[in-house]
Amino acid sequence: MELINKLNSQEFLYLIILLVPLFVPIFRSYQSTDYRIMWSPLTMVVLVYFYYVILGPLVAIYNNDTGYRTIDHRNYLEIGYLGAIVSLSSIYIGFSILFKENNKIEPTKTEVPQDEKVIKLSKQIFFTCLHLLALSSGTGIIGKFNPLGETDSSVGYSGNFKQYLVLSMNTFTTASLLLLPFFLKGKYKKLYLIFTSLTFLLYVNEAFRYRLVILLFSSLIVYHLIEKRKLNLKLILGLGIPFLSLMGIMEVTRSYGKGLKLDLLDKKETNSLESSFNESKVFYSTGYLMANFSKVSDFRGLESFYTALAFPIPRKLWADKPDGDYLLGTIKKVYPGSIGAGVAFLNYGEYYICFGWAGIVIYSLLFGVFLKWGWHLYLKSPNDYFSIIFYALFSSFSYVVISRGYLPLTFVNYMFFVFPSYYLLKKSREYITSNRLSRKS
Repeated sequence: MELINKLNSQEFLYLIILLVPLFVPIFRSYQSTDYRIMWSPLTMVVLVYFYYVILGPLVAIYNNDTGYRTIDHRNYLEIGYLGAIVSLSSIYIGFSILFKENNKIEPTKTEVPQDEKVIKLSKQIFFTCLHLLALSSGTGIIGKFNPLGETDSSVGYSGNFKQYLVLSMNTFTTASLLLLPFFLKGKYKKLYLIFTSLTFLLYVNEAFRYRLVILLFSSLIVYHLIEKRKLNLKLILGLGIPFLSLMGIMEVTRSYGKGLKLDLLDKKETNSLESSFNESKVFYSTGYLMANFSKVSDFRGLESFYTALAFPIPRKLWADKPDGDYLLGTIKKVYPGSIGAGVAFLNYGEYYICFGWAGIVIYSLLFGVFLKWGWHLYLKSPNDYFSIIFYALFSSFSYVVISRGYLPLTFVNYMFFVFPSYYLLKKSREYITSNRLSRKS
């Protein structure tokens, strides 16, 4: 009741409007007899929007903590809520068009190839990524897996392609997921635990939390789709609360690429669960951006697309390639001085920069269509082992798309997180067919 009293009438109205598209899909999927519906891309979208747009801001309002970057953002929440309503509605519309869904539930069990080829493939991916990481880290490679220690980043390759070597760590998740179905059947337990633990420790050391989010959610999706379960509530709660606490600890103690500084916990008054909601302040900056953008700049059109296409090309090969000024320059204008360093926006904040409210509608529609494409690809072969792994990564990556509105970086991360699993999907028929033939012979 105290929280409701702290909301003004417009904020309360927008929250009520938002709760409908957020909870209706979850309620319908939970009521459905089709276990797959619970794990559609819209579920991930709902969870991300709920955290950033509903839960985080409400916790901040309750604690009278709407300050960010020395500015009180309370007056900018309303336009942020309205942007979320337009964006979420457009995603739903985009998801509802194109591709006829396969609503027939396959009665057969998921076919997990009992094939050394898959184990070999997982090892190849893991050790290839490890080798690439070693090239960029040099003698500091060991420290990369120590979440509490510093990493010597002064050695190793430092040329134009260093960033690609570093981003290869994203693909460690694919190696882990390949082993998860075997682990669920009681096989290759040690190998799975080693690969997953090392991946987890590496991601904690790097301190970019989106990698941990994708590792957790993709693993949960693979588990539920392999086991054909709608929801294992005990598992979700058992992992969710400690995971939120970890996110809060990382918020207070992280040092990018150098592990966690746990001594900083003593200097903070908030606990780890409260700190876990600090990440949602990106919602504040999104509303602030939308309210002030027209004062500092004109709409930037298709610059995000041009920059994304140019982003992977080293500047040494293309000295005049787009530099991301459409977003980075805007940050400096909206948040003048040093307070703008590191400020991020939700996806619809970037869409607004491109074409205003029309940009939010158009880009969100396209995002919804893209999500439907991935969902359709999975539904074509829901009992395919590789299809499930691809889809788990594809759906989980929605977190990155929504939480960080910077298309160039999103595109590059997609190529290292999701695209390798798309290659696996294309190879799946070969692996499963060979497995069937070997059993028959």
